[in-house]
Amino acid sequence: MPNAPRTIATADRRCPPMVGRTAERALLNEQLASMRAGHGNVVIIGGEAGIGKTTIARYLVDQAKSAGYLTIVGHCYDLMAASPYGLWLDLASDYAHLNDPDLPPLPEMLTREHLDEITSQAALHSDVTTFLHAVARIRPVVVVLEDVHWADPASLELLRHVS
Repeated sequence: MPNAPRTIATADRRCPPMVGRTAERALLNEQLASMRAGHGNVVIIGGEAGIGKTTIARYLVDQAKSAGYLTIVGHCYDLMAASPYGLWLDLASDYAHLNDPDLPPLPEMLTREHLDEITSQAALHSDVTTFLHAVARIRPVVVVLEDVHWADPASLELLRHVS
């Protein structure tokens, strides 16, 4: 079909073509260039349900992968089912599937299914921050956290610390 919409594969998901969003795409591309120069940043994509936040995030992942960045994605799910650090466990699962021996191992605390054995939130925060720095020293990394508005309080606190 010559007129069928083109989709871009990103990980296990399909990203529909993006129409418009010129300013948003330019901002994301600027952030990727800034990262390449060694300057990390946090970008928050906000808006009402159905506005296209996930499409913009998938665009970022596609652009980052095309530029040789490592991308890892964590998802939040409805707060009723959110377990402590669920966002970060999901991110750890995505990272573990990379199976790249050149990358540092996950912090031991994030290799567990349940984090009920954590005795020090400060130690976890430090371990995750150290881990992300170690990954970034090897390769630029883009961390995408989806639907953070559903994150549990512990995940949000870790996000604040890492940011």
